Amino acid sequence: MKTKTLLSFVLTALVSFTAYAGDNLLTNGDFEIFETKDSIVSEGWVDAKTNNELEMNADAVINGAKCIRFSGAGTGSWLTRTVDVEAGETYTFTFTGRIHDAWGASGSATTKVGTLYGRVAPGGTKDWVDLMSTQSNVDTTLSADFTIPAGITQLKVQIWKNKKIAWVDDLSFIKKESTHIQESTSSKIKIFVTNHHSINIESPEMIKSYAIYSISGSMMAQKSVNSTSVSENILSQGIYLVKVQAENGQVSTQKVIIK
Repeated sequence: MKTKTLLSFVLTALVSFTAYAGDNLLTNGDFEIFETKDSIVSEGWVDAKTNNELEMNADAVINGAKCIRFSGAGTGSWLTRTVDVEAGETYTFTFTGRIHDAWGASGSATTKVGTLYGRVAPGGTKDWVDLMSTQSNVDTTLSADFTIPAGITQLKVQIWKNKKIAWVDDLSFIKKESTHIQESTSSKIKIFVTNHHSINIESPEMIKSYAIYSISGSMMAQKSVNSTSVSENILSQGIYLVKVQAENGQVSTQKVIIK
């Protein structure tokens, strides 16, 4: 029997909903195009440079895909990037990571006092705000929102571990947008996953088009349709954003996870 994980939201008269409005400001945050840590730095990232701890090699893997790793079990390490932002707007910061006492795959070693953080600092300051953290030795996806203070046009985004060995992948920092839609009747769009790798969309209104993006901002699929039900097969595990546009002008975006 088919099972499905259902993610849905309802739009009613004069309802406000949140949509992902922009591209991933941490471009290539899945690190797939990089072969060495030097190529990551050339993309605009700044690494800790403490004991040469940032690594990319065959052992640096999350969910079977290339990632970065911080060694130096007894010291802190970080990776920072400065992005252009808009004051007053809210952005979502997401990453997947784990932290161990020793080398190994997800869940293969314990962690005792090590912590992996996602944090930001407005402008040129060093006033870091810790948005999320994990002490898990298993691959874990974390996500948090941050509203840009008045007068701030640049933001430092950082992954930081205080000690131990950490793995990090799929970094994204995406602007969110609040929109008000006038509706005469309520409508419901459903986005759900079946058979693990099939993303399905159902709507009482005609679907005009849809697009599927990876969490790093890469477009995985985009199609124009004229139907109330569509399905798209996605082969790779990961987190995806599904954006749907209905014939009546509604634009809906939801996050789904392929396991």
